[in-house]
Amino acid sequence: MAGAGDPMAIPKFFFSLSFPDLAKKWKVSFINYEAAAFVINAIQQSMRERKGNSVRRNDLVDLLLDAMKDTGRHQDDSELSMFEKDAAIKLTKNAAVPEKDFELVLVSSAYQLFFAGFDTTSTLLAICMHFLAIEQDCQETLYQEVR
Repeated sequence: MAGAGDPMAIPKFFFSLSFPDLAKKWKVSFINYEAAAFVINAIQQSMRERKGNSVRRNDLVDLLLDAMKDTGRHQDDSELSMFEKDAAIKLTKNAAVPEKDFELVLVSSAYQLFFAGFDTTSTLLAICMHFLAIEQDCQETLYQEVR
């Protein structure tokens, strides 16, 4: 979530995790707030557009909108496939999340899911590429298998 090419992103991240009180006091952050605002605005804009239309894309935004409606749309589970039952968000609006903050909580969750998957994948690919660059015999074996 830090800016691309920021050499201090990883040290800031570990400092923030290790010393959260100091990081807060010294205003140390590893988050690129401009990029975060862009992603959050994109999610919110997509949600607004889909609220006005009847278009469904069967993605995370649709699941968030279904959770916000909280209409109990699928009361009869016998009509649903196993995939739909597993994918359903069983979320109710309760006192723990005030009504005015419910959308913010859902958008924040989508933001976390997006970056958790993105960061994990990019880190794994970087480690694999580094390992293959160092281990020439493994790189050749992989090349032969893929070819």
